[in-house]
Amino acid sequence: MRAKGGDRRAWAEALDARLAEIHALTPELTFRPGAQVRVSSPALGVEHTFLAGEARADRAGPMRADTGFHVASVGKAMTATLLLQAVEAGLLGPQGVDRSVADIDELGDVVSRSQVLSDRRVTLRRMLTHTSGLRDAFSDDASRTAAQNGGAPAPGSLGARLRADPDRGRLWRPWDPDAPDVADAGVLNWFLASGAGDAPVFAPGEAFHYSDTAYVVLGLLVERLSGRSYGASLRDRIFAPLGMTNTFLAYGAEAPAGWESEVSDFLYGGRPLFSSGGGASWDWGGGGQVSTADDLERFLRGLFGGRLLRSTAALRTYAPLDGMPPYCVGLGLGVRRLVSPGGRVLEGHAGAWSVQAFYCAELDATITGTFNRPMADPSLRNWVLDVADSLEHLAR
Repeated sequence: MRAKGGDRRAWAEALDARLAEIHALTPELTFRPGAQVRVSSPALGVEHTFLAGEARADRAGPMRADTGFHVASVGKAMTATLLLQAVEAGLLGPQGVDRSVADIDELGDVVSRSQVLSDRRVTLRRMLTHTSGLRDAFSDDASRTAAQNGGAPAPGSLGARLRADPDRGRLWRPWDPDAPDVADAGVLNWFLASGAGDAPVFAPGEAFHYSDTAYVVLGLLVERLSGRSYGASLRDRIFAPLGMTNTFLAYGAEAPAGWESEVSDFLYGGRPLFSSGGGASWDWGGGGQVSTADDLERFLRGLFGGRLLRSTAALRTYAPLDGMPPYCVGLGLGVRRLVSPGGRVLEGHAGAWSVQAFYCAELDATITGTFNRPMADPSLRNWVLDVADSLEHLAR
């Protein structure tokens, strides 16, 4: 199945042309963020990197293969991995991911302040698969979801707060238990003080509603089960074992000094976030990591290759759910399963700034990278499918 050299060159030229088209979308942008895409398939003899654009708006300099970018929701797969490691270690008892969140003592201070989390039907599995009914602090408030607000963050959401004061995004903690009633003290503080934690979108298990907040709670649980910071657990349980030397949790004690001046800009609210002094500390367990396409390849191969978990069976228990993203045919635990128009099956996760990190077992291929822009255009949302289907003639 290994492709010939000429075939690979023609494939790479055609793929680069397509990725360049995607990078050139919306020509009215005053700053076009850098793109970084890597495609790897030892089975096909493919090792290819596409780079385009400037890394930062505050100084000249191209996007490089070692330039870090904000991974957004791709980080949910990392949070889920840490939680599943805790399950395998017996830290969550015989029920594991089917344990009720309300029964977990380590989360008692948060659970006691939320009617949704106090519902024993809310399990860790439902938190991992966005079927708990928990609202999203960044998009929803107690009375409406973003979908009910025309797609924009609901007025009382943290997202609306950050749009009004984007620089405040550098200061958010996940949870401050010493100031539980102070809304600005942390992400969960805001969520609970707003009443959103008492207003389920639906009964647990009835439907799908994407919730970053669920993953902030899961990140907090990882910390309390391990007795160490979430960032240290990521470093010691995932990044170091896999050789992910350019990956870290943003804003954590483990982040390298000066990282905010080196990481590439992504567009948030129309502004290049980092070079304009903004921040994304609110993402945390929902996707607060900085990484590179190379390192995300290492993560995917380590995760699906069995280096991080004794078994990937639970992770890959995919269930179809109404309301899932286009081309998504099932959600696992922190990962999703896509089927491309050409029939390629992909496993992994995507992130809000056109980040993709997916593995195709059939071709032993990884597709990782970012365009550092919101997924407003379908091409920015689905570029991983284009890449997967481009491999077709190499696989013949």
